[in-house]
Amino acid sequence: MASKKRPMLLARSNTPRGAERGSVLVAGKYSVSGRPAEDVLITDLSASGCRLRANSIGVTKTELIEIWLGEFGPIAAKLKWLKKGSLGLAFDKPLDHQALQALLDVPAEPRPSNVVPLHRKA
Repeated sequence: MASKKRPMLLARSNTPRGAERGSVLVAGKYSVSGRPAEDVLITDLSASGCRLRANSIGVTKTELIEIWLGEFGPIAAKLKWLKKGSLGLAFDKPLDHQALQALLDVPAEPRPSNVVPLHRKA
């Protein structure tokens, strides 16, 4: 009986997947294939794409996405990955340097805490 060899896994590349990403907290919107726009929070951003969090996610890699990053948009994009409520988008055209820098320089808005302090009774 001939033994079946399992395919070798490819080694991870030392080259990054895309451009350097910067951490941001930018409120935005996105629309999938012309459906009504939904609110999102952009958490990572580069000239070639972004990571965002959305309340409801209904998108496939073949659907067209338009995204508004704060005041900038619409920007055409495609889904690259989806994991635990986060989406990775690749822009059809890279953001210009001025727009990218303006978004990276936006101060993060303070988020209200959802932690409820507990007090021990004496």
